[in-house]
Amino acid sequence: MQDKRIAIANGPHAWLNDFFTITKTRVHVNGFAEQWFITQIAMKKGEAIGVAGKHRYWQLIIIDEAAGVPDDHFNVIDGTQTQGGNRTLMASQGARNAGRFYDSHHSGSWHALRFNSELSPFVTTQWLCERESESGGRHSVEYQIRVLGLFAQSSSNVLLTRTDIEAVFQPRKIIGDDEPFGLVVLSDVALGEYRDDSVAIVAKVIGDTDHGPDARRVEFIEIPICANDKNEIDLAGDLVNLVGRLSNATLYVDAGGMDATVCKLIERSGGTVTRVNCGAPCFKNEYKARFYNLREKIIDQGSRLP
Repeated sequence: MQDKRIAIANGPHAWLNDFFTITKTRVHVNGFAEQWFITQIAMKKGEAIGVAGKHRYWQLIIIDEAAGVPDDHFNVIDGTQTQGGNRTLMASQGARNAGRFYDSHHSGSWHALRFNSELSPFVTTQWLCERESESGGRHSVEYQIRVLGLFAQSSSNVLLTRTDIEAVFQPRKIIGDDEPFGLVVLSDVALGEYRDDSVAIVAKVIGDTDHGPDARRVEFIEIPICANDKNEIDLAGDLVNLVGRLSNATLYVDAGGMDATVCKLIERSGGTVTRVNCGAPCFKNEYKARFYNLREKIIDQGSRLP
């Protein structure tokens, strides 16, 4: 906020600085610090007490990224909005089709507003084309949420529908037989409970960029392992045998939890495995803003294959 104060001081409205005090987390009118002010409160998960007890006749609560705010925070906020001059403003992208933000656009007495970036005078055609390209088309879920201002089609935290995922596994020729592709075996280890399966996928892969002629392409071949009755020793052996039958294949295993044990068993048997942590955040800042973790990015890329 100090940057705002400096900007005001150097502009035509510099006289305003004489009436306001601006700190890093708070703005107030001089002489009325407890009556006229703006402050910020971190809405951490499990700590829904930051706004408790805030009662004033003229009070506006602004909630940024509201789609990700747990409902227990809203229960506390509702308890503060008891007077005629109280208002709540929520701003967010519709990354979930559940929760208070979603409900505010589909039921109740809220005034719902949707902002479509395609109609904004501040958005360039180039920006729209880039978002369309990176999200997999204008009709993709990500484009509808990030650009068109629509809500997600599923109630989970990811941006893919069942239709998107099933489309990935339809047999399609993506990589030519004469192209210099490599083979990968991708495995995720499960505990074997209920429908939680240990899975191995074999795929062709080529390219190492996001766009253009050298863009990464992946062609699904088969799922040779999909079972919930394999222990760590048997699964490690099956993966070693599978890679051994393939020519020049690289084995990747999501190495969190039980997966780490399988990796150790493969290495002790003389096999080679590359460990990945799909639950970790993306490395590039441009991906951090779009994907919750590496797993979401990998699935998104797979859904956008031609």
